[in-house]
Amino acid sequence: MRRVLALVTLALSTACQAPAPAARIATPLPTFTPAPESPTPVPVLVQAVAPQPAPQPAVKPQAAPSPASLPLSLLAGRSGADLRVSLDVLLDENAFLAAMTVESASAARLDEQIGLASMLDENAVTLAGIVGAVKGPSTAQTLLEAWREQPNDLVSYVQGQSPNTEAHIGPIAESLATGDFSQAAASDVLHRRLRAEEAFADSVRTNDSVRTAQQLADLLATSDELARPLSSAMAARVPDLLPANTEGADIDVRLHLTNGLTAWTLLTANAAEAAADGRSADAQALTALAGSTAEALAAEMNSAFSSTVGSEIADRLRAETAAYVSAATGTNRPQAAADIDRLRSEIDSVLSGANPLLPPGLLNQQLRASDQPLLTAADAFAARDFASGFARVHESVRQTQKPAETLALAIVDRYPARYLVLTTPSPSP
Repeated sequence: MRRVLALVTLALSTACQAPAPAARIATPLPTFTPAPESPTPVPVLVQAVAPQPAPQPAVKPQAAPSPASLPLSLLAGRSGADLRVSLDVLLDENAFLAAMTVESASAARLDEQIGLASMLDENAVTLAGIVGAVKGPSTAQTLLEAWREQPNDLVSYVQGQSPNTEAHIGPIAESLATGDFSQAAASDVLHRRLRAEEAFADSVRTNDSVRTAQQLADLLATSDELARPLSSAMAARVPDLLPANTEGADIDVRLHLTNGLTAWTLLTANAAEAAADGRSADAQALTALAGSTAEALAAEMNSAFSSTVGSEIADRLRAETAAYVSAATGTNRPQAAADIDRLRSEIDSVLSGANPLLPPGLLNQQLRASDQPLLTAADAFAARDFASGFARVHESVRQTQKPAETLALAIVDRYPARYLVLTTPSPSP
């Protein structure tokens, strides 16, 4: 035992006397600064606020106080034809949005009403801006305030109340009266449009989908009754519109194509929205009406091309409507998107093949700018995002004007004797 203790003592002594390493690497440590002590918290005085009532969902959004003051060239174009077409499209869109507001209010679909309200207001602001560019900002403001009340009047009517529509028609007629388009004439046109709106509201109350769809078509047809005399009177007061004329066979063909494509777009959007909401009877009636609109476009094109070109276009437009409805119901969205792309390409091929003045691919590109927002709208309706859905419908409608203008110009240039008043050159002396 004593021997073991001696050995342990010797080992410890040797370890303590071991030489240090020849070269020691010293790595400086980062300087540590202690965090300052937290100050004593200062008590925060919170003022008690009395509980407020929960906000009610508003159907009418907070609108801009006045329409933007922009040149007429930015709002409606640079010619009399541009002005008339722009007014027609705005009034078509207003009729469509107001009609859908009536339907949604009748069925208490508040989320849909809220989505429609912002688009109705944007439509009213644009219309007031066009009138204001000719008659001044005070007239624009008067028109805007009265025009905004029309959807509310229709909602009151469909709910069995007695709205004071005369209180709004008077200021609107006074605001629109320009030159030869008198206040009395404006009032007469507005009353005819009001009767068409009320006929639509009456059909909504009967729950007759076919009749309601037809009344919507009749309402859309009243747009040019107002746009035609209004654009003519306004163009006479604006010297910058070149050419200023709003009448003529060349303008008619452009107007018919634009109105036809606009109506088809709006009815297709309405059918997709109804299908997404599970209202199959409404979707079927609106799909059929979109097909009838395509037939009207076919008649216009057959007259222009003296062939069956229009019928081929109508077949493809009907197939496109079915594809949008399919996308909205979620049946097969990828297939619907592929069908829309294929049908658009076929429309381009048919029309460019019939008219050598239409470069192949041009209409495909221009129609795509309208088709894609409409497909996105169908997706939004399926997701019940009505604000985005109707905003995309508005974009689609705006984009339809370009291919309609391109097609009309190619038709007129191809057959100038049909659409233009050509002067006979006099013999040289």
